Amino acid sequence: MPRQLPLAFLLIGLLSFAGLIACKPKPPALSSSIVRQIDHILIASRNPDALFSLLTETLQLPVAWPMTDYGAFASGGVAVGNVNLEIIRETERVADNLKSRWIGFALEPEPLRRSIAEMDARGIRHGTPSPFKSSLFKTRWTTVGLLDLLAGGSQIFLCEYTEDVSTRRQLLLEQLQERGGGRSRCSQSKNWRWAQER
Repeated sequence: MPRQLPLAFLLIGLLSFAGLIACKPKPPALSSSIVRQIDHILIASRNPDALFSLLTETLQLPVAWPMTDYGAFASGGVAVGNVNLEIIRETERVADNLKSRWIGFALEPEPLRRSIAEMDARGIRHGTPSPFKSSLFKTRWTTVGLLDLLAGGSQIFLCEYTEDVSTRRQLLLEQLQERGGGRSRCSQSKNWRWAQER
């Protein structure tokens, strides 16, 4: 048998196999992502005013929003690049030597309606949308808890603001850059950016 014939059979076999693979139906692609990025990291403090002052005055990080008493909770936001720290008044009983602690993440959704539809399609359990209204009864933000990720008192939830988040984030990043990253020389967290890209 000529040497080229087995090679021809091999090529025909490989092409046929490739054709079968190409014709095989592809699994349905996921239609959308659920989360764009981490929006803010929640830190509970027994002395939130002092921690907020340390970050914004001593370390000169930009104020994302001032310390405010919302009734059910009090918090202030500090910009550290592509994510904010939310300093929250501690309401839980914790050890005397524990001054501040991480308690969760707020995640920026794709438009919230789309994220909820995507979670439903994937069978991801979540809470119902919970709007937070100002004293003028205007919705300021809406949160949706991620029920399977809550453990040990942590809070992980989607948070959609009524304001333009990307514009706000860009302005805060520019403030941070104008200050040379503050005294901590912070520009943006690669770790948090890495997390959003995974």
